[in-house]
Amino acid sequence: MIVHVKSFEDYDRAYRSELSILPYAAKIHSSFLMCEVAVRAVPPVLLQGPA
Repeated sequence: MIVHVKSFEDYDRAYRSELSILPYAAKIHSSFLMCEVAVRAVPPVLLQGPA
């Protein structure tokens, strides 16, 4: 399972409320990858209406 979160606090919240209560999950191993995906001065336009 891959879980995308914005911060360690968000992961902790997801772990406590969702992951730790999964049935048949005796152990949970977590690894973290932190990287900057993009730096933008202005957010990209994802959807653009008619001109």
